[in-house]
Amino acid sequence: MVVLCLCFPGVVSLFWVSGQVFAQSQITAVLKGTIDQVLEIVSDKDLKKNPTLRREKLRNVIGLRFSYKQMVMRSLAKNYKNRSEKEREEFTQLFKKLLENSYASKIENYRNETIDYVGEQIKGKYAMVKKWVVRKEKLIDVDYKLLKENGHWLVF
Repeated sequence: MVVLCLCFPGVVSLFWVSGQVFAQSQITAVLKGTIDQVLEIVSDKDLKKNPTLRREKLRNVIGLRFSYKQMVMRSLAKNYKNRSEKEREEFTQLFKKLLENSYASKIENYRNETIDYVGEQIKGKYAMVKKWVVRKEKLIDVDYKLLKENGHWLVF
């Protein structure tokens, strides 16, 4: 904590002023479980030799935790309802591919950074989990927005 006070006094002050201590809930635990699986795949030396298989495994794990339909609906906004089912399916596939191509290389470049889960907010069927990726040169804030669909918390 002393190191954090020296490096990130504004952040620590916010937590101190609020008086809240973050206690991990089931939502954060489920998300953390998915992220741990992703990191296990990325760190697997055998899978590094087979990028196609590694990408497929990443796609499968991430696909279970993401709501692509929600992402697409929010991306298209009012245009979503005017699209045919075929157009929606085609757009969803293209959107998934875009996300995969945009973020897979970032995930695959993971180098044993520290990941700290620092907060969670829940409002009905919506939640947000906050984490920090701590690198030597900087701290990266990552917020995951989730929606409870059919009893499962999915990132959107």
